[in-house]
Amino acid sequence: MRLTVIASGSRGNCALLEIGNARLLLDCGISCKRIKTALQPLGLTPDDLDGILITHEHTDHTTGLKTLLGHHHIPVYTRPKTMAAIGRTVPNIGDTFNPLFDRITVKDVTVEAFSTSHDATDSIGFSVTCGEKFSLATDLGIMTDHVLASIIDADVLLLEANHDRQLLQRGSYPPPLKKRILSALGHLDNRTAGETLCRLTKRPEHVILGHMSEENNRPLLARQTVEAVISEAGMLPSSFNITVLNQGDGTVVSI
Repeated sequence: MRLTVIASGSRGNCALLEIGNARLLLDCGISCKRIKTALQPLGLTPDDLDGILITHEHTDHTTGLKTLLGHHHIPVYTRPKTMAAIGRTVPNIGDTFNPLFDRITVKDVTVEAFSTSHDATDSIGFSVTCGEKFSLATDLGIMTDHVLASIIDADVLLLEANHDRQLLQRGSYPPPLKKRILSALGHLDNRTAGETLCRLTKRPEHVILGHMSEENNRPLLARQTVEAVISEAGMLPSSFNITVLNQGDGTVVSI
């Protein structure tokens, strides 16, 4: 398994997961040009992709889709309601759309979708398995039992650590936006990310903290908060192999 995080955060989200015989793009929230540039050092082009998995329709996850699909015929996997929402701005998505309800197979890989608590039409996360298991859980206001059960045995976990609550509350965001982010349909804060790791029955080989706010978080603060929560639970922070993404450019995790 190899995960290359091209972007993760408030400026856009996109990663390449290579697992089994499949190459999957996870979200497409940056420009087509930037995706192509990121694939070049790996010896890949968009035509080498076996699919694009879309979590939800917000622009920081879909910005590059229209141009990418305009030049390359790549299967897109997401929920039908999400496809309908994206289709208002990406009219060519219908040509490559494949409905993803609970589970699909792409080559020798199993992709399972799980619903997340976010203010989108039908927001989801993914677990992708072929021997090893990779799980992506971002854009969720709360950690539900359903999400936890879906990621609980992941070998590699990309988990949201979007904001520090105090930084957000003291920051420049208008009150309605702060309320949205802090709500059950918003984004996961650093402390809740740490509490989630403590609830896992299997410790992942790699934990990647992502989808970080530029204004309301700091990579070092996210790490310190998560590790403090782990220590409070009576565990050693060093027992978790944690990578913190700072907008995520070029981060590679291999197992």
